[in-house]
Amino acid sequence: MKKGKSIKFLEWLERQAYRQADRVVSVTDSFVPHIMKRRGRDDVIVIKNGVNLDLFHKGKDGEATKARFGLEGRIVAAYVGTHGMAHGLDTVLDAAALLADEPDIGFLLVGDGAERTWLETRAEELGLVNLHIAGQLPRDEMPEVWSATDISLIVLKKSDTFKSVLPSKMFEAMAMECPIVLGVEGEAQALLEEAGAGLAITPENARELANAVRKLVIEPNKRAKFGANGLAHARENYDRSKQAARYLRLLKEVAQ
Repeated sequence: MKKGKSIKFLEWLERQAYRQADRVVSVTDSFVPHIMKRRGRDDVIVIKNGVNLDLFHKGKDGEATKARFGLEGRIVAAYVGTHGMAHGLDTVLDAAALLADEPDIGFLLVGDGAERTWLETRAEELGLVNLHIAGQLPRDEMPEVWSATDISLIVLKKSDTFKSVLPSKMFEAMAMECPIVLGVEGEAQALLEEAGAGLAITPENARELANAVRKLVIEPNKRAKFGANGLAHARENYDRSKQAARYLRLLKEVAQ
């Protein structure tokens, strides 16, 4: 949208909301300067998203789920989430095409969004027999999908806008001891490197994505190490019960 009366009104509304709130909580560190500038105070609290460790944990055998998607016997690299214009999932299709001759590797896309139909058409045009697009699945099936995922693909388009976001699926992947191949710059990459939970690539670079997947496939010890690191980091920093407790303390403070 171009700058005009509508945008100016929404920006005014944003400033009023921030300034009149008793407390403001940000879900990333990167958002804080933006909020502080409009709030006029430096009291913004950061409580990042987390994961339900009781629901998302390793343990189930993923082979039955792999067979359901025609990927049995393969190391599966999966993208789980919205299939939208911001995600650049054609990069995953191009990476799958680059690895089409490697029978031990499979790709899985789970979710829905504006680009899903186009992705299905393009996958068919490319003849990607090593890739399955499952569509939207019920929330309670997600632990099974994660159990069938050997490598988590988390990607967005290359944009300065996305340097300030933290894809929530990072926390689920870490809880499931699933190594991550991350195509997101900025705060998400910093978190990944701090956790030691996977490999970072340049966003929208299919060859780097393919190489990272291949590297993790041929190095199972590295996959295991990244998975263990991710779980330890999630337990320490992103346990949703701990995040909820922080929110409760904040709400009690505001109420008093």
